[in-house]
Amino acid sequence: MLFLAFWDRSTVEVDATSAPDITTEEEEVGQYAIVSKEAGLDDAPDRDGGPSEPKAGPTVPIWSLVIVVGILVLIALTAYYVGVSDKDTDGDGVADNEDAFPNNASEWKDSDDDTYGNNIDAFPQDPDEWEDADGDGTGNNADTDDDNDGVPDEVDEFPLVDASIEITLILFTLLDQVDEDEKDETDPNGSQVWIVIHVLDGGEPIRVPVSGNHIMSVGDVWEINQTFTVNIPDNRTSWDIEINCWDDDSRGANDQIDISPTTDRTLRVNLDLITGTWTGDVSGCSSSGEDDGSGDTDDDDGAIEFSMVVVFD
Repeated sequence: MLFLAFWDRSTVEVDATSAPDITTEEEEVGQYAIVSKEAGLDDAPDRDGGPSEPKAGPTVPIWSLVIVVGILVLIALTAYYVGVSDKDTDGDGVADNEDAFPNNASEWKDSDDDTYGNNIDAFPQDPDEWEDADGDGTGNNADTDDDNDGVPDEVDEFPLVDASIEITLILFTLLDQVDEDEKDETDPNGSQVWIVIHVLDGGEPIRVPVSGNHIMSVGDVWEINQTFTVNIPDNRTSWDIEINCWDDDSRGANDQIDISPTTDRTLRVNLDLITGTWTGDVSGCSSSGEDDGSGDTDDDDGAIEFSMVVVFD
């Protein structure tokens, strides 16, 4: 058969560099077998006459690369965690990885995990309590009167603090002759002055001085400079206050000195505990009986300077 005859043809083994051109004609196909000599192959020049390409270097096993990369990662992680363990962001002496409050230098531990640091937590072992406003040993969450002022929290306008009013009498000036009819046998030309402060519904009136009086003549100034604290229930946010001034007579009825700018001789104001301001007969710190429009010099006028402050304990 023709097919077998084709492959039975003998082949000639030649050097690749000197092999003749191979044609596609059938009779020449298989006539030559191009082989390269194994001996001297490394030294054979390339077809352009230059030296042959260098051989590839030895192959590195993939498992060796994995080990090297793993070691490098381990070194990097170790360096990172060592750095973290030494870091103290807030400078409180406790490393961040042990500090429950790494950005708060005053706190570092929260034993009961209630988000309140032990230093401010009144109950560091109780997650349900952290504050005791009145210091009675019962936490605010369980205490029905957090400020211990006797007013239950449910009706207390200031449940965490106890409100008080501080009233300061600065000075008093006698503007008119009060005892012109000589009702006072001791000093018919003078006045024995005393003042009363009363926070309505806020306790007993306060007398100044506590006993006796201050002897004054027309134009005299009594520098009082005394502060009086009135503790009030916290069930409302405003309080009415009255200030009265009297001349103490040894015979007959005592005379009330006019210190109000209205036709009433009693000075009345209302103090707002929220804003700390007062309204009423006056909104400032002084009041005079002459401001009621009377120009008389014998209608028992006086002038007073005072201040009022709201205090929360």
